[in-house]
Amino acid sequence: MENRFKVRYSQRVVLPESLKGRIAVKSCLAYRKEQQVYLVQDEKKALCILKIAGGRQAAFLQKEVKLLQQLDFSFLPECRFFMKTEQSAYMLREYIKGDTLWERVEKCGPYPVQESAEVMLRLCKIISQLHAQKPPLIHRDIKPQNFVVTPEKNLFLLDMGTVRRYKKGRVQDTVPLGTRMTAAPEQYGYCQTDIRVDIYALGVVWFYLLTGTMNMSGYKGWKKYPEDCRRIIQKCTKMDPEDRYRSCQELEKVIE
Repeated sequence: MENRFKVRYSQRVVLPESLKGRIAVKSCLAYRKEQQVYLVQDEKKALCILKIAGGRQAAFLQKEVKLLQQLDFSFLPECRFFMKTEQSAYMLREYIKGDTLWERVEKCGPYPVQESAEVMLRLCKIISQLHAQKPPLIHRDIKPQNFVVTPEKNLFLLDMGTVRRYKKGRVQDTVPLGTRMTAAPEQYGYCQTDIRVDIYALGVVWFYLLTGTMNMSGYKGWKKYPEDCRRIIQKCTKMDPEDRYRSCQELEKVIE
């Protein structure tokens, strides 16, 4: 196992000619068969993130780049370079210094109730701006790993590859996507997703910020938290989308 690990991660990163000499790879942050993520340094010694994707992931990366170029939101990183070859797609984007919400909880433990509510209000404002687009942009993969808190306490949303636009009249999503622990039931393909899948995921994120786990069904210490928190999270994560909050604005109001 150790030898296979070394071979996989020590492979030389193959860069297109347009990037050779412009960046230096510092470390590998994630390695999967169809997508790799690297921390790199550009000519001005600034840190950036390089994503390389092949297969189906190349299309998702291209979609992410398109959205980053179209949306002028302060909570999104800047895309600085993109190109696509027959085999792979390459994206260079701004590096956001800080910890993800996941890393923050893993390092420091769960958030206090009041602080967790304040974070949730900020997340609601971020996602509501996506939902306010015409047609609405549905993220479909909201999770603690996708939000970074900077040393200045700013929040950034990192991954836009799973975003889709709502299409009226469609029976179900073309490609079911999401992360198992935060994905709403309808993301498994029985109907088209709408903004309420993001409401579901926000409920799971709040549960995680409070408890340090996303295993909602197996958690034993749930009753020690304020009843209002429990009620709101339970409504966010109802099986039937019709039973959830209808918008991030509505969720924001009840949290306040």
